[in-house]
Amino acid sequence: MSFSKQRTSVAGTCIGFLGHPAVRDLDFDLCILDEASKATATEALVPLARARRWILVGDTRQLPPMDEELLRSKTKLEEYGWIPSS
Repeated sequence: MSFSKQRTSVAGTCIGFLGHPAVRDLDFDLCILDEASKATATEALVPLARARRWILVGDTRQLPPMDEELLRSKTKLEEYGWIPSS
């Protein structure tokens, strides 16, 4: 029996936990997504898509997630040195 099938709880980051081969093909009864107000929709969907039920925990006064559209702006990426300037 694999390690993950012997556990009642598995914890990880929204994106990072799928990097572990033992977790990649599992479905979950319940996903508790902490810091839900900080996660982008794309990040949140990774664990939520694998669970039958969800509990979202977050602070409504917290800063919102980084706008994913911003990461598609070549001008902004160049401005912060994430890609070389043209």
